[in-house]
Amino acid sequence: MMASLALIIITAQLSIMYQKRSGQLRMRQEPLRKRIQSIRNKANHSAEHVTQNAEKALSEIQFSIDSLSQFDQAIEKAIVQLEANVQAMFPEDEEDESDHSAQLMLQGYDPRVVLRNVLSRREDVENHIVMLRTDAENIKRNMQRLSAVTTRGETRSDD
Repeated sequence: MMASLALIIITAQLSIMYQKRSGQLRMRQEPLRKRIQSIRNKANHSAEHVTQNAEKALSEIQFSIDSLSQFDQAIEKAIVQLEANVQAMFPEDEEDESDHSAQLMLQGYDPRVVLRNVLSRREDVENHIVMLRTDAENIKRNMQRLSAVTTRGETRSDD
């Protein structure tokens, strides 16, 4: 009987000590939880800011792509007209091309040179459009990753 009483007393003391220890741990955890929540809020705010900047950049890139595409269409029309002019001025079977070309050079105008320059500029515009589209796709991909990470972080915080 004495052994049972001692066992009950030891069990009660252990239970009280366990409750006291768990209370201390909860008190220590609360500042950490607040700090983690503060960091999570700052990260979400930063993610929102990054998303806003990325959306703004995407709209600017899309505007540039649209403008350059219109410019590219205008260049295409000019190229068609220049090619027609060059064909009219320099038929393939013409032998005195150098004389005619020299006259045009003296006048400061050789449509073949203009055509080559326009084709070169068009290639530059097309390359720039491709680079802008690539940039836009990279921004979209990174926004999706950021969204997935923030969504995953919010899901974990709800648990």
